[in-house]
Amino acid sequence: MTSFVNIINKMIEPAERAFTSSEKPRKYSAVHNFDQDDIEKIKVLTSTELIPDEYEHEDNTKGLVFIFHCSRDEENKKVLTKAFSDQGYNVSLENIYRMSTKEFVINTIKKIAEKNHTDETCLIVVFLGNVFQENRILPDDEKAPNINNTISIKDVWTPFTSDNCPSLKYKPKVFIFQTCKKPELTSVDNRMVTYSVSIDKAYDIPAEADILIIYKKVEDVNARHKFIEQLCNNFHYEGCKDDIVGLVTHTEHGNERRPLIISTLTRKFYIRPSEKLGHRGHGYDLHVNHDIVFDALQDLQEKITTIQEQQEMSKKHIEQRSKSCSDNASTNASPSCSGRDDRAWIAEIVMRHSYVPTEVLFVVTITSGEGRGVSHGAVVVAGDVL
Repeated sequence: MTSFVNIINKMIEPAERAFTSSEKPRKYSAVHNFDQDDIEKIKVLTSTELIPDEYEHEDNTKGLVFIFHCSRDEENKKVLTKAFSDQGYNVSLENIYRMSTKEFVINTIKKIAEKNHTDETCLIVVFLGNVFQENRILPDDEKAPNINNTISIKDVWTPFTSDNCPSLKYKPKVFIFQTCKKPELTSVDNRMVTYSVSIDKAYDIPAEADILIIYKKVEDVNARHKFIEQLCNNFHYEGCKDDIVGLVTHTEHGNERRPLIISTLTRKFYIRPSEKLGHRGHGYDLHVNHDIVFDALQDLQEKITTIQEQQEMSKKHIEQRSKSCSDNASTNASPSCSGRDDRAWIAEIVMRHSYVPTEVLFVVTITSGEGRGVSHGAVVVAGDVL
C-alpha cells in the first residue's frame, strides 16, 4: 500500500510544482521577429479523386457553335450568341440559322457534318423551336404540321456520329434543345397532338460515346427565356468550376420540369477553359482561396518587415543618443539630454523614423552622477521598448 502511495505522489509532484512555481511568465514582444526559416512553405495538392478527367479543350476559338431558332426565339438567340461569344467561341452570323422548313434544316446539318473538323475541339448545336408531336420540332414555315415535315432529335445528332463525321470522333458533341408549344396549336385536337416528352425509345438514344443531349420543354409560353438566361448565367459564373451537365442541372425555375439529360460522354466537358489548369470543382475553389490567403500572408510579411526595419533604426538612434548623453554627463549635462526634453525626444523618434505608436505608455530615465542629467533613456510604446 505504501509503495502505491509513493507512486501517486511522484505523479502529482510535477503538477504541483507547475501550479506553485514562482517563476514569472515569459513575456513576448508584440511583434515577433520572423526569419525565413520560421515561414513554412505550404503546398496544397488536390486529391487525385477531385481531379476530373476532362476533354482537352483549352482554346474556345476552336469550338464549333451552331444555333437554329424559330422566329419566336429571337431574344434567346441573342442571349446565347452573346454568352458563347463571351466565353471565346466564334459564333458568326454564318453559324446562326432560322428554322424555316425541315428540308432546309436537314440539308444544313448534313453540310456541316460533311466538312473537315480536324482542327476543332468540340461541337455545340442549339435548337430553339416549337414542339409538335412528342420529341419533334416544328419549323416556322410548316403550316400543316405532321410527322413528315417536323424534325426529330435523332435527325439532328445522327449526321455527327463517327461513321458520318469521322473528324469529330472522340470529341464532345453537345446538342441542346428547348421547345415550347406553339400558341396556334393549342386548339388542335389532343388526339392528334401531344406535348409530352418521350425519348425512351432505343433508336433515339445514341449508341456511341461522346454525345450529350439536353432537352428542355417549356410549359409556359411566356417563360421560354428563363432556362436560356439561367444557363448562360451559369456559363459565366460557374463555367470554370462545373462541367456542362452540372451547369444544366442547376437551372431550375419555379415548378418547371428539369431538363432531360442523355449522356454518353466518357469524360467531363467544360464550357470554359480552367484558369487554374488541372483544377475543377472543389479543387478549383481550394486553389482560388489559397491564392487569397497567400496574398494576405505576403502583405502581412511586408508589414512585419517594415516594422522590423523601423525598430532597428529606432534602436540605433537610441543607442547613439544614450552614448552621447553618457559622454556629456561626465562634463556637463547637455540641454538636449535633460529630463525636461523627454517629450521632444519622443516626438523626434516618431517623426524621424515614421513610426506611429498606438500608445506611449511611459518614459524610463536613469540619471547618473549627482543629478547632472540623463545618461540613459528608453521609450516604452505599446508594451515594447524602443
